[in-house]
Amino acid sequence: MLGEIGDFVIVTALVKTGIGKEICDDSVFNGENIISQDAVIVFEKIESSWFAVADGVGGNAGGHEASTYLLDYIQCNYEKTDDEAALELLLKDANISLIDNAQKIAGKEQMATTFTGVFFCNEGLKIAHSGNTRLYALQGNYLKQLTSDHTTYQWLIRQGNYEAAEMCNKSEIISCFGGGDNDLLKMLSVETILMESIPNTLIMTSDGIHDYVDIDTFEEILCEPIPIKERVVKLWKKAQELGSSDDCSVLIMER
Repeated sequence: MLGEIGDFVIVTALVKTGIGKEICDDSVFNGENIISQDAVIVFEKIESSWFAVADGVGGNAGGHEASTYLLDYIQCNYEKTDDEAALELLLKDANISLIDNAQKIAGKEQMATTFTGVFFCNEGLKIAHSGNTRLYALQGNYLKQLTSDHTTYQWLIRQGNYEAAEMCNKSEIISCFGGGDNDLLKMLSVETILMESIPNTLIMTSDGIHDYVDIDTFEEILCEPIPIKERVVKLWKKAQELGSSDDCSVLIMER
């Protein structure tokens, strides 16, 4: 199963800058490198204990710096652990460091980023999440979303206030790293999936993809009998065709 320590996995990463933008706010850690500029990369043998997608908040200056800083901090400080509390503490320390660093950059004091990461440990897989980047499992030909979006829209839906949900900004986030305020991370979630329950294919996306491509089309593209690199490019192009001008990231881990 994917996630056993010592196993090799195939990892495909796509990062694309949004239409009309000069700098990409999305960053991906593909198990070896932080990718934060236009790239489509397939590694057939990667052995890593963690993978992640971070989407710098576009409404705040410094989204690029926030997403790359967060991934770099984790890369430098993460040590494999079965302890959820230890991982949560590391991420909270990363948030404090990001906020402190932002205060040194004029005009970017409020820089922020969402984050979704998977961390392999001896007992299984830990999912860490804040914001509206997503983690999916591909089970057969069907996608199952494993994270919940931390957005105003989803919060209103959970409250049963469907009318207000339909009228709100559906992409407005209510949890993230940075933003000049440590309280913005209060919805950070860290949970464990036991080894026997880990699916063979995991997929992470930023909202430039999943806010535009409906789940049926998403599944159809992922299951096409063409090379994985062509599938992720087709997914990105479909998002643009459907109106996405945002940065786009896709990270696929499979056996």
